[in-house]
Amino acid sequence: MGEIELKVNKYGQAVFIIEEEEELKAELRFVFIGKKLIAYHTYVMPELRGQGKAKELTERMVAYERRYHLKVIALCPYRHKLFDKTPA
Repeated sequence: MGEIELKVNKYGQAVFIIEEEEELKAELRFVFIGKKLIAYHTYVMPELRGQGKAKELTERMVAYERRYHLKVIALCPYRHKLFDKTPA
């Protein structure tokens, strides 16, 4: 399984992705607005669900948020559920 990569376009749209042989396996999409990181979509391929891939993406996003002193706003239902279980 590939490493988690961050891709950002010139409009502030970003995605943490996991690819294998150039095929998307999982993603966490978000946008930057000022010092806010707004997470709005998570997707994991069916064959990888239940293996913690969405949590890995979230952990990478949180590490990024802390490193750059951003505030996460979670619009994605998965993120709400995970953040409710895991205090800051």
